[in-house]
Amino acid sequence: MGREPKGNWERTYTWTLTASTALRKFLQNIMNHLIIKKEQARFVIWWLDHCGGKQVSDEVRRFVHEELKAMKADPQRLSERTSAQIERMIRQSSTVEAV
Repeated sequence: MGREPKGNWERTYTWTLTASTALRKFLQNIMNHLIIKKEQARFVIWWLDHCGGKQVSDEVRRFVHEELKAMKADPQRLSERTSAQIERMIRQSSTVEAV
């Protein structure tokens, strides 16, 4: 789907992946070619593998949203640290729910 250019703008196009399996496969295929967005892609793959399709708390969702924003501002921010924090948050919320 394209938009007609206005003034000195050029035509733009958008492309969307709707299935998480397609997204994971796409990110895995381009991972070695990414430089700036590599950590974001690595984190999204981790999220799909560990949390995709599972119920997670609003607190975890807010944290993920904030971390992705932080990764956008600081592309070198490590996804492993974010993944470890999310795992701790999920374990803590499961422990609280079990009590």
